[in-house]
Amino acid sequence: MCVLDNFCCEVEWDGGCALQARSICNACRFACPLPPHNVVEQEDCLEELNGDCGGIGNQPISIGDSVIGCTWAMEVDGGAALRDTDWYSLSVTSATRVTLEVFSEALCFAAIARSGACNALLMVTESDPVLGECPSSGSVCLAPGQYRIFVAPDAFTGVPFPRQPESADNQYVLRVTGEPCDANPPVNDTCSSATPILLSDDGTGFPAALVPFSNRFAATNFNQATCGYSGQAFTADVYWTFRPQPGFGGDYLLSTCSEGESSPSFDTGIEVWRGCPTSGGSPLDCNDDGEQCNFQDGSDLQFASSLYINLPELSPTEPPYVIRVGGWSGAIGEASLLVQFVGARPSCDDPGALDCCVPHEAGQPFCSDESCCERVCGIDAFCCAITWDSVCVSYARAYCESCGGSSGSTGGSDDCATAVPVIVGADVPINTADASSESADPSCDGLTLGRDVYFSFVPPQSAVYSFDTCTGGTGAPFDTMLEVWSSCPTSGGTLLACNDDADGACTPLRSALLVELPAAVPVIIRVGGIGTSAGVANLRVEEGPPGLSCTRPRSISLGSNAFSRADATQDLVLDGACDLSAGGDDTVWNAVWFEFTPERSGPCTLSTCDAADHDTRLAVLTSCDPASVVACNDDGDGCGAFTSSLTFDAACGTRYLIAVGGFSASTFLGDGALTVSQSGPQCPPPVPGDLNGDGVVNGADLGILLTNWGGAGIGDINGDGVVDGADLGALLTAWTP
Repeated sequence: MCVLDNFCCEVEWDGGCALQARSICNACRFACPLPPHNVVEQEDCLEELNGDCGGIGNQPISIGDSVIGCTWAMEVDGGAALRDTDWYSLSVTSATRVTLEVFSEALCFAAIARSGACNALLMVTESDPVLGECPSSGSVCLAPGQYRIFVAPDAFTGVPFPRQPESADNQYVLRVTGEPCDANPPVNDTCSSATPILLSDDGTGFPAALVPFSNRFAATNFNQATCGYSGQAFTADVYWTFRPQPGFGGDYLLSTCSEGESSPSFDTGIEVWRGCPTSGGSPLDCNDDGEQCNFQDGSDLQFASSLYINLPELSPTEPPYVIRVGGWSGAIGEASLLVQFVGARPSCDDPGALDCCVPHEAGQPFCSDESCCERVCGIDAFCCAITWDSVCVSYARAYCESCGGSSGSTGGSDDCATAVPVIVGADVPINTADASSESADPSCDGLTLGRDVYFSFVPPQSAVYSFDTCTGGTGAPFDTMLEVWSSCPTSGGTLLACNDDADGACTPLRSALLVELPAAVPVIIRVGGIGTSAGVANLRVEEGPPGLSCTRPRSISLGSNAFSRADATQDLVLDGACDLSAGGDDTVWNAVWFEFTPERSGPCTLSTCDAADHDTRLAVLTSCDPASVVACNDDGDGCGAFTSSLTFDAACGTRYLIAVGGFSASTFLGDGALTVSQSGPQCPPPVPGDLNGDGVVNGADLGILLTNWGGAGIGDINGDGVVDGADLGALLTAWTP
């Protein structure tokens, strides 16, 4: 077992370990007789005819069927560990609560998803981790439609086929039953049917309401992206109205952190509007992943939402505030919406805030030293969102003079277990003269670090980050090495990136690297000298230059835009979304990223044609989600040296993302120029009549219009091809008071 999952022997023998043991250990075997069946899986073991969602091999089954099948999880021919998943299709013609039961000695589970949305599972069957229930079971109410069901073993290896005498039986029976259920949309499915929220006071002076809700059968009434992660819009939305009671205008906490009965990790988003978003309302605030939800003991609610917002009292004639809650990128489930008056939010400079250098009791965030409080909460928002605990104190002691620190000037920690946190923008002096060497394993170019210090870093968003030791130190040369690890090197961490000697303007023998990191996943930064080299330098942490990640693209406009892919690492995988090449894969390798808002509507051409020194690929999207791809190209017609060109229909007001990459992972990371060209009518300004884009319509815009009188282009507000009296009238109508 511990070879498969060292957590079981190094940390805790938990329910997951017990489940795997029941699958692969003879001593933990249990009897699970297979019930009768009426359908046989149309796949022999070790065949992969139905191993993907929505494939042509997905076998149709019906409610009332019992399917006998075979599954396995093992290393095939000494290769990587593989797990067989068997996919089936299910058609539901009326609202039905579907129950799945899986009988198997090898401990299998089943899951169900909407057809075409297989990453958003609607239900996963469960077994008791101690008793090993037979069967594994679960149920969910489904609206009419097409669904996919898959069956797989709980273990990722150790379920061989042909089965061994000491192993569990590979066969399973999937039983599908159903009964009618209510799949009607919720009463507050639309903004026009929004439910009023009324708060009640328990005597504390902070009235609140906790409103259970479900968006499982809600429609998506407003599909504009607001603050959803990676530009994704919230979907399957439900609505409430809220009017502060007299005397209770002020700050409110809105949260979906409270679990629903069947959705403990429901990924939600909250928005607050003046007026309905579907009727031209104005957004006031929104949140995707809330800080208040990230640290609830024993829960898994990091994707729920919370926000503080100031809601003044409204006059009787003013419409109420509108609260919209939806699921991120198709998520559905049950939760509860908390609306609570919190008065005036506490802050870092509150007179009543407690000492920064000692832990506070639960529920007491912030601390009395304003600069220390702001610095620590910039590292860990928990300290100002939930409570100032011992972790916050450790940051204060590292960074705050009032707690014995010196703003990080003492450098990192000699011990990885107590690595000093750093944030984007940090420029921390380090001195390794008195440091020890914690790990002697070689890394870059087979070289070994001597005296080393450690820092921890939590990326605030998915992006490319820059780490360097190029500055600091005026004495003898200090030959540094810089490493980024998934966790401490002596505790099983993985080396993610390293650099010995950087090029360019970096001080000789110093180090610099760029590494792509996902949001909120901590990493360890290790800095030291080669061999016996030790000395003084600065560790700088910055977000990488624009263009190296989709979340931080480089802005471009019409014409030729030079680019270099020398530091690019991010791949765009378009499998199933866009066909790049009949002779290769569908990945834009090691892409650089641009953002472009069209100046005209209609055909827009993107091209590296004969303008790059390597084999390029192009793609244009409306968000970082590969499914939003608009067009892609590998080798453009008439383009030499395998360069690229594509044309798509651009829409005014839409922000497009452009990925320029290579044909394969080994393609030379060269230079080139991306040309953007357009024809078609000029896009109107965002504010009609705002010709200079400063957000107001005034004399400056009138001057531009009169300068272009009788011509075309800028000033042609109504788009009829000429700047004339009609455009003048439109400008004067929109004149800013």
